[in-house]
Amino acid sequence: GGDSWWAEAAAPYQGVTIRGISESTPPSKYVSDVLAKEFEEKTGIKVEFEVTSWDQMYDKAIKDMEANTGIYDFVYIEQDIVYSYLAQDYLTDITQSLADNPALASPDFNIDDFTSFINYFKDPATGDVYGVPMEAFVKVYLYRKDLFENPDIQAQFKEQYGYDLAPATT
Repeated sequence: GGDSWWAEAAAPYQGVTIRGISESTPPSKYVSDVLAKEFEEKTGIKVEFEVTSWDQMYDKAIKDMEANTGIYDFVYIEQDIVYSYLAQDYLTDITQSLADNPALASPDFNIDDFTSFINYFKDPATGDVYGVPMEAFVKVYLYRKDLFENPDIQAQFKEQYGYDLAPATT
């Protein structure tokens, strides 16, 4: 790959501006402050990348998608949102796009280089990729084991709610 591949692949798009939006996180700030500038230098494609609160990002992105206004070309989102966007047909099939235009497929990019986390960005029906992970959102669920093992609390819970107290299984 290298810089020459970027320049060659981007040649038809010289002077184009792409716009994106993201929640403000350290990785998205890196994209905004470092990677966007490098991309512009290598490709001649201008990047406008808005970094804002999660609420504003979600609101602006979903309104843009619902109205089909095309303000944003890309959205940097959590994997949890991918399936709702996919169900609404808001996402571009990256697998198909690269098959249709192989000149845009970087020789350094291999989908098999990703961990299974990439599966969150795939259509479960086709296996096609609709997003590329930039960071992993670690989610830890904690509970107090002593509360679930206390017979008095278990009895009170069952009396109040009508079913046994148990930790979540998912």
